[in-house]
Amino acid sequence: MIRLQTECRDGRIFIRNISSQYADKVSVGDEIVRINGLPAVEWFTQNVVPLLSCTNQETLLEAAMFTPSATHPMIFQPKSYNTKLDMEVNTRKGLKKLSIGYDWHFSPSKEQEEEQLKYHWVATENGETGGDNNLFMVLPAQDATYLRVDECTAVTVDTFMKHFSIINQHKHFVLDLRNNPGGDGRMFSPATPYLVDKDSIMLSGVLLPRVNNSAYRAWAAVRMLYGNPESVDEYTKQVYCPHLFNNAFDTIQATTVANGNPDSQRYHGKVFVLVGPRTASAAEGFVMQLMQSPNVCVVGKTTAGATGQPLVVPLPSGIICMINSFRSFDTRNRDCSNGIVPDVERDFRDSGVEEVVKMVIK
Repeated sequence: MIRLQTECRDGRIFIRNISSQYADKVSVGDEIVRINGLPAVEWFTQNVVPLLSCTNQETLLEAAMFTPSATHPMIFQPKSYNTKLDMEVNTRKGLKKLSIGYDWHFSPSKEQEEEQLKYHWVATENGETGGDNNLFMVLPAQDATYLRVDECTAVTVDTFMKHFSIINQHKHFVLDLRNNPGGDGRMFSPATPYLVDKDSIMLSGVLLPRVNNSAYRAWAAVRMLYGNPESVDEYTKQVYCPHLFNNAFDTIQATTVANGNPDSQRYHGKVFVLVGPRTASAAEGFVMQLMQSPNVCVVGKTTAGATGQPLVVPLPSGIICMINSFRSFDTRNRDCSNGIVPDVERDFRDSGVEEVVKMVIK
């Protein structure tokens, strides 16, 4: 794997995290100036961005960054390619050269596994979280609690439930989903009744799956493409043509259920949900559920635009393609297929937890 995590800020590439084997050379926060002879941004733009597809086009470069995930597109390139990153890094002690190799093994040998176990990531975001997927903090000065959740799993719900009694004692609750790529969409549902202060809860917004009737498509094609489009009857335009032009959608209405939580088990304070380009899939679904509550404010940057159960298409090559299968509307009836737009746009940059909490409450 690539023992490096990067992030893009203001058109520059920085080290977000790095393996301990390189800790004596560079540090978290150092800027990567060049990669394999190219300016760092140009290298990502040429070598990674063309391999990606993002609903939210503004997040393409962000999605190209190296992450802890084993599925970064660079590791699947043919081994005849250069499997080494020769970098120039602007450190606190001046410009340093660093070479990081990567060669993903689907069936690593015992020796390769043992080699990897020698090393660890030197830090995580803001150097405070100890590598945990969840971070909970109480900030008495702001009468607030903070919970960072980096995945949607059963552990996420357990962490929330464990701390809810403390959360419920404070006026402000900050839920940080900025680095949450999703997971199992069913996992966050148990937490929703605690944070949505309503008697009825919408489990999702309206979904519009695309419909393709091949007969209607063919009939429309004959009339529109091989005849005179101006003479096509109104019925063809309204019924057949949407299938030809991929604009035929079925409507799945949102399911509404009763909130079974008593008043004492509902949070009545102000909820601030932090989002950004890395907030995706099930995490976006969680945000959509929370947005129906009048005491919820979404803060940050537009999310990834990966809502909806993906259609999984296995290709003969062995590559698995996942495609959004429907347009998504949130519980406020806004189209969020290209990402959820926050109520308040804010760039937190490198701000630590306490500074972020102060900013959103203010």
